[in-house]
Amino acid sequence: VTFTQATGTSSCSSFTINYFNCCRNFNNNYMPTPNGAKISDYYANNSTVNNVTFAVYGTLTINTNIDFFDCKFYMMPDAEIIIDQNVSVTFEKSLIEACGEYKWDRIYHNQSSSSLSFISCTINDALRGIHSSDDAVLQLTKTTFSRNIFSQILQDYNSQSALTWSGNTYNLYEKSYITSQQPNSAVVLPLNSANASFKT
Repeated sequence: VTFTQATGTSSCSSFTINYFNCCRNFNNNYMPTPNGAKISDYYANNSTVNNVTFAVYGTLTINTNIDFFDCKFYMMPDAEIIIDQNVSVTFEKSLIEACGEYKWDRIYHNQSSSSLSFISCTINDALRGIHSSDDAVLQLTKTTFSRNIFSQILQDYNSQSALTWSGNTYNLYEKSYITSQQPNSAVVLPLNSANASFKT
């Protein structure tokens, strides 16, 4: 590439563009969120978002109270969703999965002042799935996890009352997947048949 300054001086440089094929052909009814986006850039506080398809590039921060109902989140390689402080966020009957063959990273929730709920959702193809720490309030109800490296990671919880599980399904596979990074945490939630079902 040749760059030319206003003074007429030019210089050459090269760079690499990483291009990832996406398995979805998006129609006009999807919302791309670029790296560093905040959900408040698109929706007001206390919004209910119905049947919207998102394409998440990089990091999306959810920084308002919001409910997602029947939404789809197609996550680009290494993409993540961050839950900000002092918010209540609910995903209901929603799908969160990779867009293409590479894994996305995680939904990260480490704010004890916030609550995060998943009700009848499907979470697929993640490196770390739901990564929750520091007594952040987390509710999982009738949610299915498939094709993840880690489905859930919990760290530094002093309050069991911050965590609620009911009727979730964890599909376990032995297939290896292409990934552009490795999870950097080995803390995994111990689950049992009392709060989850496991399928192989």
